[in-house]
Amino acid sequence: MIKKALERILRRRHFWRDAGFNELTELYISTMLRVFAVSVLMVFIPFYLYQEGFPLYMIFAFFGIIFSVRVITDVLASYFVARFGPKHSMIVACFAQIIASSLLLTLPEYHWPLWSIGMMIGISSSFYFIAYHVEFSKIKHIVHVGKELSNMQIFQKIAAIAGPLIGGVAGTLLGPRYIFIIASVILIASLWPLFRTAEPVKIHFRLDFHRLPFHRLKRDFTSYFGLSIENSLSLNIWSLYIALFALSGSVYAKLGAISSVSVIASIITAHVIGKFIDKKRSRRLLRISSVTTAGLHMLRPFVGSLWPAFLTNVTYEITSTGYRLPYLKGFYGRPDELKNLRTEYVTALEVFGNLSRASIWWILTILATSIGDKTVLIIGFAIAAAAALMIRSERFPALDSKS
Repeated sequence: MIKKALERILRRRHFWRDAGFNELTELYISTMLRVFAVSVLMVFIPFYLYQEGFPLYMIFAFFGIIFSVRVITDVLASYFVARFGPKHSMIVACFAQIIASSLLLTLPEYHWPLWSIGMMIGISSSFYFIAYHVEFSKIKHIVHVGKELSNMQIFQKIAAIAGPLIGGVAGTLLGPRYIFIIASVILIASLWPLFRTAEPVKIHFRLDFHRLPFHRLKRDFTSYFGLSIENSLSLNIWSLYIALFALSGSVYAKLGAISSVSVIASIITAHVIGKFIDKKRSRRLLRISSVTTAGLHMLRPFVGSLWPAFLTNVTYEITSTGYRLPYLKGFYGRPDELKNLRTEYVTALEVFGNLSRASIWWILTILATSIGDKTVLIIGFAIAAAAALMIRSERFPALDSKS
């Protein structure tokens, strides 16, 4: 039913895509379901761990472990994708995430070490994102990639509305552990669309990272460094900050409501931007949005109640969509210039991005052992602001006005 509805909507807009339409539709559906499941989880994990008695430095170390593991498993995932294809890699990701959810569900009884949970989340993320980036970069349409990214963002955001709302209600009425049960069920459901068609890329091929022209890609790495840090800190530090210092009472429900309602603004923004970035004005939008996002991070420490937190979230969803969609257009366009190096390029950037994320989280872990909780979170916002400005360093040919 979901697939038929999407086909009716998308086929009108993408009649030029009949040849590869099934693959794109199935990626839309699978991604939407996975985002739904993960958004049920990730918004609440920092506060859940805090409620379970873990100090802030251990929560930061938890994220440090996730991204440290990804530095290694990104490479393993790339070889897996090359051997078996991205869809099979997504299966591995799904089951690793279910294991992580199970460990979180039973954490109060069995007191699993946080590193084991972080390791499974890291494995899941690597095997999913390497596969997702490779598949989308392969099946996208060169001319209309802006609209396709817009549609993907809209479907992800629809899922991101429902996920925190359902997770927040379940966490408030039934207890936070039910959040992980819901997420596991949805993760399993996310697998069925993937195998309606064959793998979209060549499999059983050898990777050769030595062929990557790193000298031409310096600005790709610099900008991805900023993007990776900004995304990671904004998602995880902000939700913990408002849970501790801006909300009271039914925190899970309020946190879920703020996250969900704010996303509506980004859906509207994504629809508009998808058309805008196909009209050769991508870079200007990216630069304006990244600066605005940096300024917003600097204002976050002044948020101390529900409504300012809500307004800040709405504004961030708009500004982050404004830089993210143009950036992804350039990111997915770059492999088309690198003959037969698609997987190598995606993997190299992801490894570098996760290395940067891990470094920042370990720095915050060290700081959290010697300074107050609120102070270290504010430092995190300052780092996120600086990282947002680094996104402006990109020079993707796909964003050139003449391209």
